[in-house]
Amino acid sequence: TLGKPMKILLCDITKKIQNWVVVADFNTRDQVSYVYVDFDHDSHIPFISGEAAVLATFEVDVGKHKVPVAGCRVQKGQLNKKMNFKLIRNGECIWTGCLSSLKHHKEEIAIAKTGMDCGLSLNNNLKFEVGDEIVCFSPKEVKQIISWKPGF
Repeated sequence: TLGKPMKILLCDITKKIQNWVVVADFNTRDQVSYVYVDFDHDSHIPFISGEAAVLATFEVDVGKHKVPVAGCRVQKGQLNKKMNFKLIRNGECIWTGCLSSLKHHKEEIAIAKTGMDCGLSLNNNLKFEVGDEIVCFSPKEVKQIISWKPGF
């Protein structure tokens, strides 16, 4: 069994993160040598598929509406229209979601590869600025495992 100080520590940690902590692999002196922590059941680590820089901005007419479009060049990897995207401005993520359109020379495409120029529009009417960054990613679920040998 765990000693009283360890139970208090685990209870305190659990209250702070308001999720659960599982402690396993302890010896007869109650020394913890392996800790499994799940801080957020819904959290995912993003797998970045590609990055693009916004080089130009413009608006196109779609029916009676004007839709903001970013003229981009893919810097790394590839942009896949089916994945999730982030719009980063001045180092801060200001939007996360899906694309409504990804085009190359007025032709709808599924993937834009490194070095390609493309135009993209978001599923909202957020305006782009030259210098914005576009990041293409897919969430990847990874459980956090922490090795802990405190030596007490």
